[in-house]
Amino acid sequence: MFGFEDKNLLKKMGNVISHRGPGYLGTYVDKNVCIGHRFLRIKEEQAQPMHNENSSAWLVCDGSVYNYLELKNELDIKHRFYTNNDTEVILHLYEEDNNSFVNKLRGDFAFALWDGEKKKLILARDRLGVKPLYYANIDGKILFGSEIKSILQFETLERKVDRKALDSLLTFRFISGPRTMFVGIKKIMPGNMMTFEKKKAYTKKYWEINMEPGKEKEKYYVSGVRSLFEESIRLRLTDGNIGVYLSGGVDSTAIMAFLNSLIEKPIKTFSAGFGDEKYDELKYARIVAEHFGTSHHEIIIQPNAINFLPVTIWYFDEPMADPTAIPVYMLSEHAKKEHVNIVFVGEGADEVFGGYEQDKIIMLTDRCRGIIPD
Repeated sequence: MFGFEDKNLLKKMGNVISHRGPGYLGTYVDKNVCIGHRFLRIKEEQAQPMHNENSSAWLVCDGSVYNYLELKNELDIKHRFYTNNDTEVILHLYEEDNNSFVNKLRGDFAFALWDGEKKKLILARDRLGVKPLYYANIDGKILFGSEIKSILQFETLERKVDRKALDSLLTFRFISGPRTMFVGIKKIMPGNMMTFEKKKAYTKKYWEINMEPGKEKEKYYVSGVRSLFEESIRLRLTDGNIGVYLSGGVDSTAIMAFLNSLIEKPIKTFSAGFGDEKYDELKYARIVAEHFGTSHHEIIIQPNAINFLPVTIWYFDEPMADPTAIPVYMLSEHAKKEHVNIVFVGEGADEVFGGYEQDKIIMLTDRCRGIIPD
């Protein structure tokens, strides 16, 4: 929170999202700002909030910076690092370049950075919005958090449905940002940095997708996609217990194939079935699992799975018209029981690579454009 001090509210905001880090709630409080961070394990070298050398700047971050070693090597000359946390580089990058420091980060992150000398708060989100970040401005009091439910701990905030957000949900099956289902609570948009200073707010879009059609031949892009795909998986490998949600489709199978070339021990894979051949893809997932010698786990979604709807909605914070929400939640519960804490999924590949029927029509039309005269 920014613009006021309330330790009890900060504790409530942290406790309601304790599932994001049940082991530890770290806080920093002064008369202008209160920030907190939930973490899974209590380790001194990874604890947050983090601060710079003279404690004038503080940071809480959800996520990872994949190029932190490269950045740390550049910053080591001028700065002292207190932790082994990869996100500490954000603090020192900011000290070196207040304006474009976020552009240098490669990773999935959402962070809040407090500059005590300039009395300035910065909220920022990664380029594609993998990590969530919400905020509300209530009569000059700024509340922010990784989940809406933390902001709702502010008792005087009116819980009112945003009708335009409801329109978006019914039209597109999701709520388009920056709106949320609640009036007054908004999303920090992907690739955006928001600054609060001297009772004013500034938004800067530091990155956006280049929508201009490429001019190279198809072979060039196929090669480039493969290289980037492999790099993206390699960057996300950690020391944790890794699993894969396996459908048997091209997307999750491609991920499984590359992970199998990097990890020596059998990888745990998880699949959900529905007990109906018409909708069941378990047989394809089994073929992939057998081919790669995975430790394969299956669950069957029964009609009583509807009982998971309330808890699924509680985690989402707002309606989500996604038919896979409950199966994915149930898979996640099973993966947790198997001590898996990092899961690779093929979610979003159809959207990125044009895997839907309507996308094929667009591609065919585009190719015909060069054949048929105007």
